[in-house]
Amino acid sequence: MLAAQRPVLPVRQEMALDSNSRSPNGFLSALTADDFELVRPHLRSADLVQEFVLVAAGETLKRAYFPHRGVISLVVNLTKGDHVQVAMIGR
Repeated sequence: MLAAQRPVLPVRQEMALDSNSRSPNGFLSALTADDFELVRPHLRSADLVQEFVLVAAGETLKRAYFPHRGVISLVVNLTKGDHVQVAMIGR
């Protein structure tokens, strides 16, 4: 998806994690309680719009995404204009 075609609002809803919850993400839930508390203030739960491009080639990554449902695809643009999915991240 080209930048001009991106949805205007990529996030349907975003909220901070409450102090009593752990992340449903496998990586984050594997952290010790102390380590998780170090990163908790920086975490937000976001409901993303389907097919939104999180970051395109050449752009600076501004956020890290730790999915706890759904799938994030890594898509490579080929020289002739086609795309190919090379990886999927998620449950």
